[in-house]
Amino acid sequence: MQSGFRLGLILLLFLSSRLCGGEVEVFCTRPPGVIKFVYPEYPPKLRSYGWNGKGRFLLKVNPKTGDVDEVKILKATGHVLLDEFSAKAFFQWKFQPGVVTQVQVPVEFYARGFSRDLH
Repeated sequence: MQSGFRLGLILLLFLSSRLCGGEVEVFCTRPPGVIKFVYPEYPPKLRSYGWNGKGRFLLKVNPKTGDVDEVKILKATGHVLLDEFSAKAFFQWKFQPGVVTQVQVPVEFYARGFSRDLH
């Protein structure tokens, strides 16, 4: 009988996490000339906050190497951590050398279906 109770409890916890877990979407335009593209991360630990935001970033690209040398925030997402995760991803991008020297990149973060306990 105890194993049935445990199995039921595990199943209940699994289903409740699926039903209340919510979803996260990150939209980011892939500019021309990108040969290595990394999406900005929305870490699982932050998902329960349900932060949404739209931002725009200016990437300065080294014409010789195609590396992103600088990331400037043109419009913040509204959350410092989402801005930082965006910049972290953009610094990992690689462009085909000589194609672009700078590019503007919009990014959007959406978290839906999360509930937070208020104490």
